[in-house]
Amino acid sequence: MKTFFVLAFVAVAGFMLSIGCKPLSTATSRENITFETHIAPVLTKYCTKCHSEFTGKTVVADKLPAMIHAIESGMMPPDGDKPNTQEIALLKNWDKRK
Repeated sequence: MKTFFVLAFVAVAGFMLSIGCKPLSTATSRENITFETHIAPVLTKYCTKCHSEFTGKTVVADKLPAMIHAIESGMMPPDGDKPNTQEIALLKNWDKRK
């Protein structure tokens, strides 16, 4: 009987906590994304080491679908950390705004 009450308490507590939790990021909704706040930091973090005006390989915003494909396929960035799923979602939602 004690086990039942413990499990019931854990289930109710978990449910109540899940109600109060907000999503990991509200920034992934299309309306809230801005280039300066959300997209530029991702590009700076993962792309500008190799792609900048100084290297001759620039990042072109018109090529965003190709960039997303290269990131998701693991081709880019070739070295170091990769964008996480939330950062990829930001790029995808930014692309869908057009």
